[in-house]
Amino acid sequence: MYQSKWGYHPCDYEGFKRLKRIQKAYWQGLHLIAKHKRWERKSEKHRFAEPECPEIYRCICASDIINVYNKARHGASSPESVSPISASFMHIVGEWIAELDLRN
Repeated sequence: MYQSKWGYHPCDYEGFKRLKRIQKAYWQGLHLIAKHKRWERKSEKHRFAEPECPEIYRCICASDIINVYNKARHGASSPESVSPISASFMHIVGEWIAELDLRN
């Protein structure tokens, strides 16, 4: 738990920046998944190049990243009201960031 001038948070600022990066990838993933679903709905004669939808984005979109990000984003008034983020989830976030960095 970390204290800022806005309250108590479940992770430090570096952890928050990592969560923010994955939260952005979540919205990008939703966009890519929707684009792929639109392509799938087209009839065969109108399908041209299949849009790429990497598996990493599907994993991120299937996770609970939005709730975790919002917990980290909004400060709590007391240390007792902060629900911690598990170390295993933050490890997964680190792996996702590494994989996204390889893709870019």
